[in-house]
Amino acid sequence: MTKKSLAVWRSLLAACLLTVGTPLAAKSTNATAADPPVAELLAFFATWCQPCKVELPHIERLRKTFGPLGLRVTLVSEDSMSSVAEVSSFLQGLGVDAVPRIDSDSELLLRHNPAGGLPFVKLIDNHGNTVYAHAGFEPGDEVALGDAVRDVLAAASRNGADVSGQEESVWGASRLLFARRQSRFDSVSGRDGLLTLGAARLEAGMRVSRRKRGGQLEVGASVRLDGVALADLGAQAGFPARDNDLRLERAAAWLSYGHTKILVGDSHLTVGRGLSLSLRRVDVLGVDTALRGARVEYGGRSFSARLFSGVVNHQNLDPVLLSISSIEHPRGVRLDVEGDDDVDGGAGRSFSWVPSYMDDSSDWIHGGSLGFGSASDGHGLELYALAAHAVPLSSGAAPQVKSLDNRSTRRWQLAGLLVERDLGGCAAVAEGAIGRRLGDSASGEEPAVAGYGQAACSHGGVDNTIEVKAYRHWRIGRDEPQIAFNDPPTLERFDQDVAGNEDAAGIRLRSQWRFMEAASIYGSAMAYRYGDRGEDPFGASAKLALHGYAGAQFSGWGGADAEISAGYRTNRRPEGEGGGAVLSLWHLDLSASAALGSDLAVTAKLNHVSEDKALVTQTLGFHRGLGVMSVSLWRRVVLSGLLGYTTERPVAPTWYPAFEASLKLLNGSEVTGFVGRLAGGRVCAGGTCRELPPFEGIRVDAVFRY
Repeated sequence: MTKKSLAVWRSLLAACLLTVGTPLAAKSTNATAADPPVAELLAFFATWCQPCKVELPHIERLRKTFGPLGLRVTLVSEDSMSSVAEVSSFLQGLGVDAVPRIDSDSELLLRHNPAGGLPFVKLIDNHGNTVYAHAGFEPGDEVALGDAVRDVLAAASRNGADVSGQEESVWGASRLLFARRQSRFDSVSGRDGLLTLGAARLEAGMRVSRRKRGGQLEVGASVRLDGVALADLGAQAGFPARDNDLRLERAAAWLSYGHTKILVGDSHLTVGRGLSLSLRRVDVLGVDTALRGARVEYGGRSFSARLFSGVVNHQNLDPVLLSISSIEHPRGVRLDVEGDDDVDGGAGRSFSWVPSYMDDSSDWIHGGSLGFGSASDGHGLELYALAAHAVPLSSGAAPQVKSLDNRSTRRWQLAGLLVERDLGGCAAVAEGAIGRRLGDSASGEEPAVAGYGQAACSHGGVDNTIEVKAYRHWRIGRDEPQIAFNDPPTLERFDQDVAGNEDAAGIRLRSQWRFMEAASIYGSAMAYRYGDRGEDPFGASAKLALHGYAGAQFSGWGGADAEISAGYRTNRRPEGEGGGAVLSLWHLDLSASAALGSDLAVTAKLNHVSEDKALVTQTLGFHRGLGVMSVSLWRRVVLSGLLGYTTERPVAPTWYPAFEASLKLLNGSEVTGFVGRLAGGRVCAGGTCRELPPFEGIRVDAVFRY
C-alpha cells in the first residue's frame, strides 16, 4: 500500500468517526408496562422476513392495549450486521414504536427459539413458564395470540403477582430432518447422485435465577447434540459413500451475579457492529460458528468490560452439500485453477477437487473490550482489541493445496473503536478498526483498516438513513473452507451478491415516508468501489457497483397487507480495463396476504430477477425467480405451492416446482414436508422464512419446542 493510499484511508476512517457528531434519534420505550411485568411477549423478527412485516403491527397493538395492564413486549431482531441499520426505519414504517433489542450474540435466540425460523413469538408468565409459542405467521394467527395474552393477564390478576424474586426455567428443542435427494444441480463436482440423509438435533438448557441483596444471581447451562447419518451414492474417491457423525456440538455453563458474568464453553460473540468479530447463530441447519473457550463480562450502567479467549467451533453439518465436515471426515474443496472471477458460475475456469478437513482446534481468537456510557442514555463508546489465527487446511489433508491461490495461514492483530450518539431526533453510530494481516513468507504482512458510519434521523413520519463504509484487506477468517469470523456491513440488500467486500468503499442513502397510518413508501440508493482480487478501492483498477430500488407497503386495510418493490443494479469495470458492465440486473418483488375468515387465510409472493453477466467472449442474459402461494386452514395447517425458475445454468433445470405442507402443533412445534425442486437460498413459505440448499427430492422436517 502506497503512502498516498494510506493517507486516503486514514482520512476516510477519520471521516467515519466524525459522523458521530450527527444528531441522533430517540424512540419511545415500553414505559407504560408494569415493572416488574405480569407477562412478557418475545417476538423474533428480521427486516428481510416478509411474514414479520405482517405480524409486527398486530404485536404493536397488543403492546399499546395491554402494556398498562402489565404486558411487556420485547422485539428481538435477528438481523445480520449488514441489515441491522435498517431495523429502526423498518419498524417505524410499520407503525411500531417499541424499541427493539438487537440479538447480536444470539443469546435470546438460543434461550427462547433454539430451533430457529422466523417469525417466532413466545409468551411467558410471571413465574417464567411458557404459556404460548408459535412459529411463523399467517393472517388470523394474531387472534390466538391475543386470546393467550388476555388469559395470562387474567390468571395473574386472580392469583396475584410473583414477588419471590426466584425464577427457574428449562428450555429445549428437538429437530429431525430426513432428506432423500435426487440432485443438487451440480455438474462440476460430479457428486450429484442419490443421497439419503437423516439428521437429529437436541438442544436443551436451564437457568435458575434468584434475587439477592447484592443483585440477581443466575446459574445456567446449555447443550446441543448433533447426529447425522448419510448414504451418498454420488460419492467419488476421497468422499465417503456412507458416513455418520454423533457429537456434543455445543456445551456451555455460566454464572452471573449482579453485573458480572462468567461463561465457559461454546458461545456466540459479536464485538461492536460486527466489523471485526461476529460469530452468530444464523439458521439451525445453516451457518453456525461459535467460540469454544471462556468469557468474563462486567456490565454496569456506565462502564462495561469483556475478556474472551477460545478456539473457533464451526458446525459440522454442511447444509448445502448435505455432508459432514470434521477432521475425521473429508470434504471436497473446489479450487480455481485458472479463469476470471467475473465469469459467471465458473465458465471458462477449470477446477480441482481435493479432500479437506475441518480442524476446529487450529483456529483461535483472543481479545477484550471496554465500554463507557450506554446507548440507552444517548451515548456509548466501546474500545476493543483482538488477535485471530486461521489455518485453511489441516496438516494431514492434501498439503500441496496450501500453495495454491495464496491459501496460507492467516493471523490478525487489530484494535477498534465504536461510538454511539443520541441527540434528539437523530441517532448515529461509527466504528473504526486498524491492524495488520500476517500470512506466510509468500504473502507477507498487509496493513488492514476498516471504517463504518451510520446516521439516522426521523421527523414528521419521514425517516432518513445514511451509511458509509471503507475496508482494506478486511476479511477475517479461514480461507478454505471459507468461514468468516467477522461480518462487516455491506450496504446491500440481503438478496444481493456482494463482490470484494474486504476491499471496498462506498455510501448508501435510504429514505422512508409513512402516511395514513397504514402505508409507507421507501427508496434506497447505493454506490461503492471494490477490488475483488485485492485491489485498492481508491485505485484505478477498482470496479464500481451501483444499486437503487424503491417500494411501497400497505398494511392493515381490511385485514389485508401488500408490498411492491423494484430496483436496478450494475457492476462496472474501470475504464483502464475497457469499461462496460460486468453485471446488470433488475429485480421485482411482490407480496400480498389476507384473512378470508376466521379459519382461512391466503398469502402470495413473487420474486423475479433479470440479469446480464459478461463472460470472456459474450454476455449471458438469464432470468430467475420464485413464486409462492400459501393457504392457511384452521390456524393449524398451511399448504404452499412453489414454482421457481432460472435460465442461468444450461445444465440445470429451468423450472423448479414444489409443494410444501406444514402442520402447526402446540408450543410452536411443527412438522413440514417438502417434495419437488428448489434452487436454494432464503425461502419464505408457510408463514416462515429459512435458508434452504439447492435440492430435488423429498424432505421431512420436524421441530419440537418445549
